[in-house]
Amino acid sequence: MSSASPTNHPPKLPISEPSQTIIRSPDFFFEDGSIILQVQSTQFRVAKSMLALHSTVLRDMFTLPLPANEPMVEGCPVVVLPGDTAEDWAHLLGVMYPKSFLRPKRPTFPSIAAVIRLGKKYDMARFRQEALAQLKSEFPSALEDLDELAAEGYWQYIHAGKSAKQTLASAIALAREVSLLSVLPVMFYHLKPSDDTKAMLSLADRVTQLEGHLALLRLQEETTMKWLRPADEADADDGWGIPSNQCRHPLVCEAALKQTAFTTLRSLKGKDYVLDEWSEEWEEGLCENCRETAKAIHEEGRKECWRQLPVVFGLADSWEELAKLDFE
Repeated sequence: MSSASPTNHPPKLPISEPSQTIIRSPDFFFEDGSIILQVQSTQFRVAKSMLALHSTVLRDMFTLPLPANEPMVEGCPVVVLPGDTAEDWAHLLGVMYPKSFLRPKRPTFPSIAAVIRLGKKYDMARFRQEALAQLKSEFPSALEDLDELAAEGYWQYIHAGKSAKQTLASAIALAREVSLLSVLPVMFYHLKPSDDTKAMLSLADRVTQLEGHLALLRLQEETTMKWLRPADEADADDGWGIPSNQCRHPLVCEAALKQTAFTTLRSLKGKDYVLDEWSEEWEEGLCENCRETAKAIHEEGRKECWRQLPVVFGLADSWEELAKLDFE
């Protein structure tokens, strides 16, 4: 990113409004700091050199001569940063000034969000790239990567906090804000519609969520759960039905299919699990040939559902097209 012109730098404003009570950050107000950043009503006293090391925008700003009426506190110039939040800056400075030798493997979502927002505004390329990589790893755009996460347990790269649903909703809002659309399909897939998620999303995203999951329910019947149909309703001529063409005990497998269909559809209870991997519970009573046929139908269905995930949530016609819309 090229150096910003002086006119694009955050303006240096008076320290505070008369009615504003200024507080000092309990964690980032160092006696040997050479500059004070005021964000909302919080002041952070840190080293210019540390900020300049990571931000080209702030580095350029620090080369400008100080105005004659520059506000000072304890001999330090005060720079007011409008449009930012004190919470975001506390998270960002926590990255710059870590309290442990090894940074946490799973940073919190607020920390990730702060680094992405401020990293873009102040051109902190390295921090921003690392935060984006964590977000993309948690919400991948390749099915095999999602399968690896599912095997190990989700939230491997970001700490979900007290409420995974709230974190997902906040992540969707962040992805919209910074135009990182390629992470949205998996975010929307994970966030199932329920009463307690309504207030967490914007109206537009609530519509996207509901319409997308309704579409997945319909798609589920035609893809991953298609094997639950009896052979006479499926594509038996192509070997895509149960009992399969190679089945040696069709009456037994047909009865097992009916029982599995009953228990499986009851367990779904109107929810979509189109990307879940095959469950061994579904194999009970089926012969080897029918098991392999059912698993093949299910796996092909997963691939098709994954291919259509950006489409059902109204984001793009393909994953490739969606990736081109990312603005990093």
